Amino acid sequence: MFLVRSLGPLLLTALLTPIAFSQSASQTLTNCAQILGLTLEAANRESPAVVTGVVTCYVPSSQLCFVQDGTAGVYVYPSPWPKDLAPGTIVTVDGATGAGRFSPILQRARITP
Repeated sequence: MFLVRSLGPLLLTALLTPIAFSQSASQTLTNCAQILGLTLEAANRESPAVVTGVVTCYVPSSQLCFVQDGTAGVYVYPSPWPKDLAPGTIVTVDGATGAGRFSPILQRARITP
């Protein structure tokens, strides 16, 4: 029991540390936490990503689109910008990672409701 208690924080840290750092460019990222866990250099490799989540913000005139899954939320730059997309819609986003201005993003993304 002592071993479990003493290793608990270490195991928790290991589980929560993003694994995206070690993924090669050919592996597809599948959740927002993996995308946000990328370093600037890794995000610029334009790794493929496919995420299913909920649109939490969509204002095409301001170029704002955010999608959140069960792990986190990420900025999405779709190409093209869908005309009819409402917050709360469950979508699949297929795109490539990018550095973004503030954090890693999903760019050149195709959004499918």
